[in-house]
Amino acid sequence: MITDLLNRNFVLEQLGEVRRYLETQATSTSRSLTLGPEGSETLTADDFAAAADMARDALVAEATETSGQQSFDPPPTTRRGFPQPSIDDRSFMSRDPVVSVFQSVLEEYLETREPELIAQAAASRDVSPDAGSDAPLVSGRSLVQKQSDDGRRLFEKFSVTDPGWVSQLFAQAVARMRGRPDFVDRPADDRPLQDKTRLLLVGDWASGIERAQKVAGQMRAHLDTGKAEGVEQTAIHLGDVYYAGRSREIKKRMLSPWPVGEDEADSIASYSTNGNHDMYSGGHAYYGTLLADPRFAAQGGSSFFSLSNKHWRILGLDTAWKEKDLQEPQPAWIQEHARQAKEAGQRLMFLSHHQLFTVYENKSDGVANTLESIGSPKIDAWFWGHEHRLMTFKPHMSCTNPVCIGHGGVPVYMWHEENDPYPEPGEWEYRDFMLDPNGKERWAYMGFGVVDLDGPNATVRYVNENGDVHKTVTLRA
Repeated sequence: MITDLLNRNFVLEQLGEVRRYLETQATSTSRSLTLGPEGSETLTADDFAAAADMARDALVAEATETSGQQSFDPPPTTRRGFPQPSIDDRSFMSRDPVVSVFQSVLEEYLETREPELIAQAAASRDVSPDAGSDAPLVSGRSLVQKQSDDGRRLFEKFSVTDPGWVSQLFAQAVARMRGRPDFVDRPADDRPLQDKTRLLLVGDWASGIERAQKVAGQMRAHLDTGKAEGVEQTAIHLGDVYYAGRSREIKKRMLSPWPVGEDEADSIASYSTNGNHDMYSGGHAYYGTLLADPRFAAQGGSSFFSLSNKHWRILGLDTAWKEKDLQEPQPAWIQEHARQAKEAGQRLMFLSHHQLFTVYENKSDGVANTLESIGSPKIDAWFWGHEHRLMTFKPHMSCTNPVCIGHGGVPVYMWHEENDPYPEPGEWEYRDFMLDPNGKERWAYMGFGVVDLDGPNATVRYVNENGDVHKTVTLRA
């Protein structure tokens, strides 16, 4: 990622310029386009008009409320006694599909058409000596521009050299997101697991930044240990390839650094639940690129799946096709699996991108309401992502062990003090942090979970990006 594209004001300024260009092309009777990306010759005036309309609507929405990360901004008066930058200034991960697609398109333009504008910073410029990480806190790449005396980016006026190329690529991407493929309504075949087995879970990991790659390296170390111990292992991503789940991003940020090697596809199965960012470009690449990779063959091209042994039945859910809800036929499929698990005496575990409930974000009841409509089966454990934090909860709703584990690869602040109370039904939150070089910004650690199933018992080790096992818990019976 490029730091400038993680600054909200910068992104929205560039989107505004492209919107104006699109509008001229949509209304012109004799469009004169520069040579564009492959396939752009098929674009019509309607395509430009649709892209311009969607850009305008996104900008109007942003004028009312940011689409960036919720609940990570510093408090109005910080304990540290000086103003703090908004998370939108440093890590703008938009949840607006149009803005996310534009971030993706603008990055592709810069990397392929203007690579000389991108500078790679030395690690020492981005990480303080006591930061606890040898990787830049956000990204080591930025556009070649000035910096202020305190090291902050100066976002001077910037315009893409070839707005026509960017606009055409954006119009293409918008057309694809409007024409998404049909939902694959058959689940993957159930995969049998040994009674003693290990799951590596990471959520919201595929940002591609240096710290996310460190997480992948630590996952690889645990996989190597498991191989040496002869333990059966499964690696699972809980969704979101940034910015918009386009094929280029999936290859670069998901498949290339994925900790399971291509030569291990038969020995270590890989799965990936569907995330909202995976759907922002229409879901084409989630199905056609990610799930088509041989390492994810066990998933059978489906976005929902099951794993089981004598003691556990594990269901991977798609909560993104129908965002924050369960697309048919998943409700009936869950109901049948829950019935079978109860008859067989198996414990039930769910994996998904979106949460069952939240204590920090805007409430959304889609998944909970759908489960209630099928009788709210008893769920022994549920691991989800979407919120970029690690937090465990007391038994709540229909779940005995709810866990948010979405801290795999997106930079966020950590402003909660260790002894601050947890919002109910919160039980524990990972609140360790690193400081930026100036000692002003507190950045949360990234990491993943290692779930060891041994008969009916389950132990979870939480590991940070430096390889430290900072918490070990046994799931409640």
